[in-house]
Amino acid sequence: MKRYTVEGIGRGTLKSRGSKFFGFIHSIDSLESYKHLISVYRLEYPESCHVCSAYRLIVNKRLDEYASDDGEPKGSSGLPILNELKRHNLVNVAVYVVRVFGGSLLGISGLIDAYSTAALLSIDYVKKIQWEEKEYISFDYSYS
Repeated sequence: MKRYTVEGIGRGTLKSRGSKFFGFIHSIDSLESYKHLISVYRLEYPESCHVCSAYRLIVNKRLDEYASDDGEPKGSSGLPILNELKRHNLVNVAVYVVRVFGGSLLGISGLIDAYSTAALLSIDYVKKIQWEEKEYISFDYSYS
């Protein structure tokens, strides 16, 4: 199965019953870069009530996956985002969906739909490239 990553930043916006959902996809190479981008979006959108996210990262030939609901009901936001990453065979990427609350509760099914759609919109508007595993090898030898 071919795996893909992304080049650049994909963005998507969705409005649902007054709430706004801003989706962003980035390539990442470490857990630290994933965490850093969460803090970037919290600062960029101080009016947000949630920054839900998910990533798929290959480190040392091991696939690590993670999803965060960031205070939304369990399984209503991070998991739908992660499922979009899986559906598109994306690795070494993270998706962040920033929610600005609009006054209406969406319910679990409404949240699942909104978060997965915002993630999908960001995935649809980014360049995808085939991911290839790389190994770095160094040689030490004397001049003579």
